Amino acid sequence: MDRDILLSVVELITARLFHDFASPMNGIINSVEFFESDSVEEESLSILRDGSNSLLHKFKIMRQAYSFSESNSNFAETKNNIINYLSYKKIAVEWGIENLDVEDEGLISKINKVIANIAILINYKITSGSTTLLTIKEADSKIAMAVEIIKQGENISSVLKTALENVNNNQLDTKNINAYFLHLLLKSYNANIKDGNNDVVNIVFPCTY
Repeated sequence: MDRDILLSVVELITARLFHDFASPMNGIINSVEFFESDSVEEESLSILRDGSNSLLHKFKIMRQAYSFSESNSNFAETKNNIINYLSYKKIAVEWGIENLDVEDEGLISKINKVIANIAILINYKITSGSTTLLTIKEADSKIAMAVEIIKQGENISSVLKTALENVNNNQLDTKNINAYFLHLLLKSYNANIKDGNNDVVNIVFPCTY
């Protein structure tokens, strides 16, 4: 990768992280300041609780997406983290794993890291009140992941697919850096996004065993 692009990716991801953590951190700081007044103590506790939970759920997903996390070795933990993370955006998650018998811990970690990055991208690109349908299954020596996004009965998965398809057509900024990072991750894992259906984002991982 070109050095300038690498530096840009690091700077933009860092800026995105600071932005994401700023809101819950401000809520925590403000609630602590309010404790000086007895009249708003209960309200301050509520703000502190919400800010702390939001910060924790964001931290768990960010660690899965961008760092090393034990949660990446466990589909159940990833599911729980994603449900909690997207709940703050009022995005429901329906999760299904079909005929999956994978013992390769490295492959499981890769799949979960990709799922965490997809959740972050959904949080940025999709409006509240949506439902994300995520299915993972094994077939023909490959792991297939299907992501559908439904809002009020309408399939809006094309929003996510377009964001991934346009990563090389636009200058990198904080609005598209997460899609670009996911693009790099898929390329590194030899995973491919299948063409042909805008109603579903299909990602295929080669089995390594």
